[in-house]
Amino acid sequence: MGKKTGVMEDFFCFFLLIVLFFDCHNLEWKCFEKWH
Repeated sequence: MGKKTGVMEDFFCFFLLIVLFFDCHNLEWKCFEKWH
């Protein structure tokens, strides 16, 4: 975790996972249509 770019990338991926998780949790059927 010495590289700033690595930390930023990890944080960005973590943020995206959070957003996708809540989006799918609130709109499960829309999420299902998105990924299938």
